[in-house]
Amino acid sequence: MKLYGRIQTEISCADFIRIANRCLRRIKKQAPEDFARLQRVVRCVSSYETTRECDLGEWVADPRPSDRPEHWDWEDGEMTGQLFIKPDLPEDQLLGVFVHELGHACTVTDDLKPLRSVISDEWSSEIMADKYASKWGFERHLQICRESREMLHHGPPPGCEWEEYGARFRLNADYSVERLTPIPELPPELRAMREECLRQNQIAGQLGDEESLRDPSA
Repeated sequence: MKLYGRIQTEISCADFIRIANRCLRRIKKQAPEDFARLQRVVRCVSSYETTRECDLGEWVADPRPSDRPEHWDWEDGEMTGQLFIKPDLPEDQLLGVFVHELGHACTVTDDLKPLRSVISDEWSSEIMADKYASKWGFERHLQICRESREMLHHGPPPGCEWEEYGARFRLNADYSVERLTPIPELPPELRAMREECLRQNQIAGQLGDEESLRDPSA
């Protein structure tokens, strides 16, 4: 069975099909380029079996074929994969979960770089997924989903402030992260240790380059 466009689904629930198609039509209208990417990367939408009440959906990217050099930078671009979701959720919550997971599917590394320079990879990924969903016009549905989310995994909602690494941050309405106070400087002894580690890593990298030049098979 296919959803709107050409995304395959193993879910036969009529209500889910209707809601998913409504969502995809809006994405195509709001952001045709994102809709086209989703058609390329989402191989299938399947039912999500879980015993944890907070686990309602998941985007699972296909594993990178590490034995093929032409795919070593695959994760920098689009990643194909499979979307899992609990199809029997209330309609507004189902829409919120679905668009959040589609946001994960649509995310590429370049989207994450501005966030990863400030916060953790996990929160960067979750915030970017919500940013896509909000861009497509589903902010209200995200707010409904946040009532049952685990903040430690999904990160803060827009407008929230928090402390990390001794500094204070805020997630703005446009899903950008603002550092409100500077990260405290390391004590002199820790700063010296960090500089020494960086120096040793640089030396090791130079030695590795020289060894590669001496050994053509490296």
